[in-house]
Amino acid sequence: MKLDNLYTLRRDFTIIGVTGRTGSCCTKIANHLTQTFDKFNKDGELRPLSDFDPHSHFYRKYNILNNFMSSKGNWIPFEKIMYKNVIVFYLFNKESGNPKYLHQLLKKYFVEKLGEENSEIVSKVFKDIVELHKASLNLIDDIKNLGEIKNIKSLLSDKNLNY
Repeated sequence: MKLDNLYTLRRDFTIIGVTGRTGSCCTKIANHLTQTFDKFNKDGELRPLSDFDPHSHFYRKYNILNNFMSSKGNWIPFEKIMYKNVIVFYLFNKESGNPKYLHQLLKKYFVEKLGEENSEIVSKVFKDIVELHKASLNLIDDIKNLGEIKNIKSLLSDKNLNY
């Protein structure tokens, strides 16, 4: 058996939940995880190797990790899924994809500040969600019909999830 087969799920499917208090840099970390390693490294987010004592264990470990991450294929940027988007899609589908319910929900809760006028942005977001929902109806039905969690493997083996 090839090792590639053994590590397929590890390489192709990883979820990291980044949560924290306002101002704790969770958004910044999540955004970094969506970048290529080269971009992240060049943006000055990582300390250069020259900052460390070349005789220390940390220097050696840091150098090994940096070389590994710099090699092609060892770092694959993550896709960021925001909890707000998941909740909106969940609520929308819970109401059987009722567009009126979704529009009311967005109008009431899709605001940055209390009392903010949000009609224009709500119209745009509403349109985008409805279009995405229509394009994904078959996939949504497949997910709803999965039943047991063990059946998810067959859905993942199909390429339905690659947009």
